[in-house]
Amino acid sequence: IAQKVADALQAKLTPMESPQLATFMSHDAAANDLFLRAEYFASRGSTNQTMGPVRQAIPLYRQALAADPNFALARAKLSNAESALVWFGSGENDARQLVADAKTLAEQAVAQQPDLVEAHLALGYSAYWGRGDYAAALKAFNAALTLRPNDAGALASKAFVLRRQGRFDTAIDALKRATALDPRNVVIATVLGLTYQDVERHAEATQYFRQALDLDPEDGQATSLLSLNVLNSTGDVARALAAATGDQPQVQLWRVTLLTYQRDYRQGLALLANVPDTPDFFSYQTGPKALQLATLYRLMGDSARARDFYGQALVQSRARLAGLVGPPIKQAFVWNHIAAAEAGLGQTDAALKAIVRSQAIASASGDHAYAPAVALSNAQVYAQAGRMDPAVTLLAETLAMPGIGEFYSPVLLWLDPAWDPVRNDPRFKALLKQYAKDRPVATATQPASGSITARKGKR
Repeated sequence: IAQKVADALQAKLTPMESPQLATFMSHDAAANDLFLRAEYFASRGSTNQTMGPVRQAIPLYRQALAADPNFALARAKLSNAESALVWFGSGENDARQLVADAKTLAEQAVAQQPDLVEAHLALGYSAYWGRGDYAAALKAFNAALTLRPNDAGALASKAFVLRRQGRFDTAIDALKRATALDPRNVVIATVLGLTYQDVERHAEATQYFRQALDLDPEDGQATSLLSLNVLNSTGDVARALAAATGDQPQVQLWRVTLLTYQRDYRQGLALLANVPDTPDFFSYQTGPKALQLATLYRLMGDSARARDFYGQALVQSRARLAGLVGPPIKQAFVWNHIAAAEAGLGQTDAALKAIVRSQAIASASGDHAYAPAVALSNAQVYAQAGRMDPAVTLLAETLAMPGIGEFYSPVLLWLDPAWDPVRNDPRFKALLKQYAKDRPVATATQPASGSITARKGKR
């Protein structure tokens, strides 16, 4: 069929291009049907970055392979789904086995069909999402691009890794090419906006978040990121809240953070109560729901209820750490959650040790996209524990990190209750002076002690 189309267009296909244009579907109709059903769920999970649909896709891919063991494309997509479950999940569903299985499946798909672009992409994601091996991931993604230089998915995949390496400008170039090739791809548009946000180019970030929302108005991630971009660029919490529309759980969690900046803790608690307590919404990045509840109760001055939830969060975070696999940055986040819970329980020495552990893992991870978020959260726990010097020192270092724009901006120094314990410290006042141009027009007038951090899953 590909050759007939080329003939009709009077185009000439090279010996390499002909098989690339040919379909890699199965000759078995039942296998194809199962595969397409799996693709539907996998696509939903990828767009929304929620793992429920991905978990539905995995058994369908496996059934497709059972119907046709030679179905290399199904094998590659199964590998990709398992790697996604490892990266976006928090240790559930026997993640150690998933890491090994995803790598094996990808290698088998490459061996079966070396010219299958999706097989090389699966191999890359097994390295990236499964192990945090950026060099191996780039090698696989480059192999995919050698086969198909203008493949939008391969270009975007390479850009995702470049972001992790802190090569934001190069990632932006690759993502711009990818979105030009696939302008209806919500994920690519969103991550391009996110990468502009990394380097604090807010106008460009807004452009691509709006493009993503034009394509899918119900995209919770793009909605939250657009709202965050409003906040980081203006410090206008009311405008950011107005932009955070929709009932998606990730949008609701972001609204809780915005309400915290407004110091409306009671409404934040009411909103948080409605978010289902599952790993999809309270992941290794955000921490347990109990931790966020504890923080809000502490900010309200209800120390007894806060202590109860801190105890639950500590147990849950330690259990999560025991089952966590994948890139080391995930451990850095969870050690931070352990530190926050221990600080909330008054176990200061243990909290300080956990911060050191978290920071060491983040610094050694090579992940320049998430390391600033970990450092910021560790600075907040130092402040929570009353350790002024390391809190302000680490905060100053974090604000200077490339990539911090994805999570935070200097405008929040005036708004975030995390810094209330250090507001009278001369070094913090010096930071306010340093970033005086970023001061919001209006700031909260009723400071309180505490912090809360909400994060979203990214590629």
